[in-house]
Amino acid sequence: TSAPLISRGAYTPKQAYSEKDLREMTEYAMDRGVRLLFEVDGPGHTMSWGKGYPGMMPTRCYQEMPQQCNQCYRDVAANPIADETFEVLAAVLGDIVASTDTQFLHLGGDEVDYDCWAMDEGITQFMSKHGISDYAQLLGSYVERAIKIANDNGATALLWEDTFMAGVRPPKDTIFDVWTNSTNVALVTEAGYRVVAAPADFWYMDHTDNTWQKMYGYDPAAGLTAEQESLIVGGE
Repeated sequence: TSAPLISRGAYTPKQAYSEKDLREMTEYAMDRGVRLLFEVDGPGHTMSWGKGYPGMMPTRCYQEMPQQCNQCYRDVAANPIADETFEVLAAVLGDIVASTDTQFLHLGGDEVDYDCWAMDEGITQFMSKHGISDYAQLLGSYVERAIKIANDNGATALLWEDTFMAGVRPPKDTIFDVWTNSTNVALVTEAGYRVVAAPADFWYMDHTDNTWQKMYGYDPAAGLTAEQESLIVGGE
C-alpha cells in the first residue's frame, strides 16, 4: 500500500486488509446487491495510526497516554494541523479508490475528544495565530481538508452527523450518516444535506431494546416534508 506502516496498528499482524482483499470483498458484496462503504475515521479513533506514523499524533498526549486503557480508541485524536496526517490519509484513501473504484468515502468525524489538542502547544499556538476560537472550528478545518482529498479521488464524502452538530457545514454534496439519534435526521435534512439513516435508537443491533419489530417499524421519513424525504438516500 501507499502507507504500509499503517499495518503496525493492526490488532494482530495477520488482521490487516490488502488492496486485493478490498477488491474481492467489494466484488463479493456487489454480486449480492450490497454496497460496501469504507470508513476511514478521523480525526478521532486514530490512536493505532500513531504506531506507524507518530508524526500525525499530538506528541504530548500520544506519549503520555497509557498503552492500554478503556477509552484509548477515542481519547487520542490525530493532529489536525500536521501535514503528515493528511499525507497518510491521502495515501489510504487513494489506495481504497484504486482498489475498489468506489464513488463514496466515509471520513468519520465522530466522538472527537478535544483534550489531546488542548494539551498540544503547537495546536493551541496555531489556533491563536489563525484566529480559530474553538476546537469545533478546528475540527471543521480537518474535515475541509479530508473532503478535498476524497473529492480529488473522485469520491463523494460522508461524515457522521457529530460534525454537523458541532457546527461544521461542508459543501452540500456531502452526505451525513446520522447515528446518534433519529431526531437528527430532521435537523440535517432541514439544512439541505443528504442523509444515510443509521439511528442508534432504532437500528443499532447492540442495543438490546431494539427488537426486530422496532427496527422494521421505524420510518426515517416520518414527520419530514417531501423535500426532506427526498434527501434520505439510504439506511444502514
